[in-house]
Amino acid sequence: MIEFIDLIRKVDLFSCLEEGELIDLASQFELINLKEGEILFSRGDRSDYIYLVISGHISSYLVNKDQQFQPIGTIEQGQILGEAGVLSEEPRMLTVKAIVATQLARLSAEQFKNLCYNNVVILEKMAKTVIARSQLTMNFIADEAIQQWHIIIPANPQTSIDKFKEKLKKNAENYQNLLLVETNEVSKIKEILNNQSYKKNHIFLLMIISAEILEKLIGLIKIKTVYLLADNQSDLSIEPKIISLIDNKISKNYVKIELILLHSDNVKMPSNTIKWLEKFSFAFHYHIKQNRDEDYQRLLRFINGSSTALVLGGGGAKGWFHVGLIKALAEKNIKIDAIAGVSAGALIGACYLFDSEFNQVVDNLERITNTFYRITKFKNLTWPLVSFFNSSQAQAVLQEIFQETKIEDLWRPFFCVTANLSICGESAHYSGELASRLMASNSIPGVLPPCIINGQLHYDGGLINNLPIDIMRNRIGKKNKIIASCLSASSPDNRIYNFPQKINLF
Repeated sequence: MIEFIDLIRKVDLFSCLEEGELIDLASQFELINLKEGEILFSRGDRSDYIYLVISGHISSYLVNKDQQFQPIGTIEQGQILGEAGVLSEEPRMLTVKAIVATQLARLSAEQFKNLCYNNVVILEKMAKTVIARSQLTMNFIADEAIQQWHIIIPANPQTSIDKFKEKLKKNAENYQNLLLVETNEVSKIKEILNNQSYKKNHIFLLMIISAEILEKLIGLIKIKTVYLLADNQSDLSIEPKIISLIDNKISKNYVKIELILLHSDNVKMPSNTIKWLEKFSFAFHYHIKQNRDEDYQRLLRFINGSSTALVLGGGGAKGWFHVGLIKALAEKNIKIDAIAGVSAGALIGACYLFDSEFNQVVDNLERITNTFYRITKFKNLTWPLVSFFNSSQAQAVLQEIFQETKIEDLWRPFFCVTANLSICGESAHYSGELASRLMASNSIPGVLPPCIINGQLHYDGGLINNLPIDIMRNRIGKKNKIIASCLSASSPDNRIYNFPQKINLF
């Protein structure tokens, strides 16, 4: 109860309440639990409760004419939802469902109305939140009908934009709906805005050189994404004014902030990416070699909404099918811009991104699969307190192949999924040591021991989400394509099992 009161105290909507009022309010909430993918309410449902997210997170969706879910936004721990419908007494406008196993607390419409009518400050705070969310929904609906602006700005004065701009300009020539804007004069940018010859679905990529120009553009154009461009070998810093503009002005308009890291041509594998990611909560990051065209092409595909992500499911030895799929895509010249994997799919995706030379991919996978086969032999049996077999050999071969490589340092985006026993849900790993996360995503309960990551217990991700298309979709957006490879049966097991309470071996 004390922890719940502390959570309510941190909610901005209730920050005006006295201690006694907080305790009284906490006693009125009712706890509910949602499973992964379970719908909390649907568009058109009666607005009879407000909800506070205690753990996990949920997403709101518009359902289009084809009955497809289009994500609008996410609601995470400590955030309130459903309040607008309660006060307006109108049906729900959006569909809301749990992305992972989620616990919420709900307060009835009558109780919330009484609270608001007795506390005008709560109504004022709520009005701001409702307006912001309404703008987000309207922006989503209007996205296809208005000009989209993506801004690239150096993270600090030490980052030169000139060479990057020339390479990007050269690689952008084949994108008819993408216009690279080089001017930094606000008057000329206004001329572009008023130029009727540009189609409404044009994507404008604007290269600016300073935070002062960025400040002038806020409110003038619809900024969809701000990319901070940084040289990974230069000063690890972000100009304070840029951070201030993002925190105080840009983020309020639901603009994505992403990172582009430049590397010299002699760099084999990026390093120290985590130091940049710790400086700001970037939605995404890209690695680009100064003179490697394929890296610029990949960035442009993401900007243009034409990138292709690969999601590889688990399936044990059947995972070799994924290898054939990757080879077939390469032969068809279909570029893979990002990969997500679970269990065997995580191993294969990681091997490909670590070294995309096909023969080397096969060699590494053969070493890994042979090792996993050996550890399930009789001589590797352990005292079955946690598992039947010892995973040390598998951990060793993964460490030998991937060494100290971090997920965030791979040239292309990657994540793998594990079943996190400590939170009773899934965990998607976008950063951290690659070898240990792969081991965790392949640790079958009872067969191999769980892996400990940041003090939490992780098992094979296929237990919870064997094909994380939903996570990839939320990560790359609604326009980019996803190719999914599922190895397990999609139909339910209809067999009826009947085992005795005690099974005799002899």
